[in-house]
Amino acid sequence: MSLEPELNASEVGTYVSLDEQCTWTKQFSICCLVTRWKDYSEVRSAFSDCGFRDDDCEYLVCDNSASNRFSAFSAVRAFLRDAAGKYVLIIHQDAFPTEHYDKLRARISEVEHADPCWGVIGNAGKSRENPRLGFLSLETHAGKYELGTPFARVDTIDENVMLIRNGTGITVSADLDGFHFYAFDLCSVAARLGFRSYVVEFQWKHLSAGSIDEGFLGARKIVEAKMREYDCHASAVTTCTALYWGDHQSRAIASACRAASMLDGQDVHAKGFRTLYDESRRRWKLFPVVYCVYCFIFVRSVPLRVYQWIHGRYRIVRKRIGWEFEWWSKNWRSRVGL
Repeated sequence: MSLEPELNASEVGTYVSLDEQCTWTKQFSICCLVTRWKDYSEVRSAFSDCGFRDDDCEYLVCDNSASNRFSAFSAVRAFLRDAAGKYVLIIHQDAFPTEHYDKLRARISEVEHADPCWGVIGNAGKSRENPRLGFLSLETHAGKYELGTPFARVDTIDENVMLIRNGTGITVSADLDGFHFYAFDLCSVAARLGFRSYVVEFQWKHLSAGSIDEGFLGARKIVEAKMREYDCHASAVTTCTALYWGDHQSRAIASACRAASMLDGQDVHAKGFRTLYDESRRRWKLFPVVYCVYCFIFVRSVPLRVYQWIHGRYRIVRKRIGWEFEWWSKNWRSRVGL
């Protein structure tokens, strides 16, 4: 047996060798959708006063001052596409920091140390576990709010300040548009990618209160319809198994039965079937009985076959009765002697 000589990298051809970690030219990409340049000028001054230096930061703008060239969703996608910063900071044109750059860096480091899978940071948010409690670190028209802890885990953040960890693939949905719920969508996409969202104790000032109008309510219905496609279908079937991630035990058992039936009888998957079967039996004591019933009904389809046979016989009999009725309707006079 002859051994082929090893190739050198230079003999393969031209290629680019990638590093595991991205290299960023800036620490922050500070992004804003601008409709009023005067407001944006004040925001730039506030960032400069708080120590956000040009050698560490770049400023990206989507210009809507003349017309709505960008929706909020398309602007976020553009910012995340072109940002050269390690952290993409997307702000409203009336939101600006009131504390120093170094404190924000320290807060990000604390979150990174506590959770390597963090993806999104905001200055206000809510948690699904405690929906009545808000996590705030900002000053608004209603007063000044302090978080009381360096950071807090949330499920959604407010849109006035969104800090995204660049290079993670986090973005907003391609099938949503407009100017509402893009922060919610961003956190939702991040969660599906395995990243978590936080609010950190770093003070911002937000001058406007937002608006709840017909556009907002219309966007709410669209987002609910989109999320319904995820949440009502809390199950899926792949080529080799069935998945279920809802809270209903009966549906979880049915999904386990389906997953087991997809492996049952295949020699190549005998070990996998036994492992899945034993795990399900430990989880649900009645699983063996339920699985037998499931296979009887859906796999071997005995009741289905009985129904199909009965239905087939019924159709034949019904057709014959129809023929008899049609014949008698035409010939009854001759048969009764009229």
